[in-house]
Amino acid sequence: MMFNNIIAAILGNAELARQDVGLSIRALESVEEIRKAAARA
Repeated sequence: MMFNNIIAAILGNAELARQDVGLSIRALESVEEIRKAAARA
């Protein structure tokens, strides 16, 4: 149960980071990889 809470926090913060980085393609790619890895977990 606690693991799911951690993953939810990672996904939420990845989404906030995605919004914050704006049009930086490299940053968006990195945040997307974080999001994908968290979703797989």
